[in-house]
Amino acid sequence: MILGKSGLLYGCSGGGNFAHGTVFSIAPAKGGLPLTESIIYEFQSTATGPFPNGSCGLTFEPSGRLIGTTNLGGTSSSGTVFTLTPGGGVWTLAVPYDFSPHTNGGPVEPEAPLIGVAGGYYVGTTPVGGVDGEGTVYRVKP
Repeated sequence: MILGKSGLLYGCSGGGNFAHGTVFSIAPAKGGLPLTESIIYEFQSTATGPFPNGSCGLTFEPSGRLIGTTNLGGTSSSGTVFTLTPGGGVWTLAVPYDFSPHTNGGPVEPEAPLIGVAGGYYVGTTPVGGVDGEGTVYRVKP
């Protein structure tokens, strides 16, 4: 989970109406308890979209957009980088990168949150892929 500027906590879980996972926020009530959970996005298709399978690496971009990874889903079910942009009470999904197995050992199945670096890029890791199949460090620019 990550903490947003507004004081809400954000995370991912499995389930949802389509059983492909959700991104949610949690708001503490005054005094700390009870907590209020809100689903901000439900993933709908594993064939072309993210499938967090209960976990995803979330990070807030400076613009307020969430960027995350899923280790499943996408066109080859090898994971995705996704963004969720807030606006008008809804969050809009985009998938700027779809991990596909490459014969040259490209990255697949990302599991960790992305870290913002210079030039608008984000760096992440995968436990699978690379020359020996033992994982990679990759860079994306959404």
